[in-house]
Amino acid sequence: MKKVLIIGGNSFLGGAIVNRFVNNKKFDLFTTYRKNKNSRLFIDNLDKQCKTLQLDVTRLNDVKKLLRDIRPDIIIDLTSLVDVNKSINFPKESFESSAITTLNILEAIRVENLNSVYINHSSDKVYVNNEPPFNEEMKLFPNDIYGVGKLSQELISNSYNFHYGIKNINIRSANYYGPYDFDFNRLIPYLLKSFIEDEEISLRTNLEFKRDFLFIDEASKVNELICNLVLDKAFSNFGESYNFSQEKNYSIQEIINLISGISKNNPEIKINNIETNFEAKKLLLDCSKSKKDLGWQNSITFEEGIEETYKFYYSFLSKN
Repeated sequence: MKKVLIIGGNSFLGGAIVNRFVNNKKFDLFTTYRKNKNSRLFIDNLDKQCKTLQLDVTRLNDVKKLLRDIRPDIIIDLTSLVDVNKSINFPKESFESSAITTLNILEAIRVENLNSVYINHSSDKVYVNNEPPFNEEMKLFPNDIYGVGKLSQELISNSYNFHYGIKNINIRSANYYGPYDFDFNRLIPYLLKSFIEDEEISLRTNLEFKRDFLFIDEASKVNELICNLVLDKAFSNFGESYNFSQEKNYSIQEIINLISGISKNNPEIKINNIETNFEAKKLLLDCSKSKKDLGWQNSITFEEGIEETYKFYYSFLSKN
């Protein structure tokens, strides 16, 4: 079996990937976690089905020791801060959680002379200041700290591929959504919780902002697909970046309308009109390259995903 190390297995995406990978007999699964136990990894006892380890990725010596001990064939890096708005208030932490952790992992691979494939999770926010739909050939020049950190991840990852031959792939996904996202400051968990509990919805911006999305279980399939591909000796598309999304964006109003069709409740909506010039008004990915190079195809619509997510939160919130 090939050793797969997921750095950040107790994150929203990490839990979904672990859940899928524990049933893949090709993989000997390791995952790191820090602090928060309110995640799918522990709620569904997935930590009992793989090898779990604590790691502070900001400490290079700790990273080197862990990689030296495990010698993973594939590393999936999920360490960076995912809250765009939180990054504004904590710019140093945001940048370090992207760039410095990436640098530490790649440097550990280099120093320990490992043959690990590095899967880097970037973001569609690197495309900010371009016109949608976004494709991988566009020039990137984000000016917000979150996008700058994500782009730095990619540049560092690509430079280690260029100088030292470390095999890497950069994943640029749209906004993840789905069951087990317990950050109720994020748009979809917040809206669903508000509808289920029939509480007033308070939004910081207008209802016309549009976002592209990717269902969390589809995102876990993306990672499984890439892992299977990179283990094929004929695969050579390293140093590349790939988009993944449903290739359709929805406004906040459209999302609210969709949830209204599922829920019996009709909470009031308050618009605060807080200045959000740093946020892109429209995000939409073109995934032609992923389809062509990787044979990927999205398998779940936004409407199906929202309904499944609503059912999860309804059950979860009822029990808690």
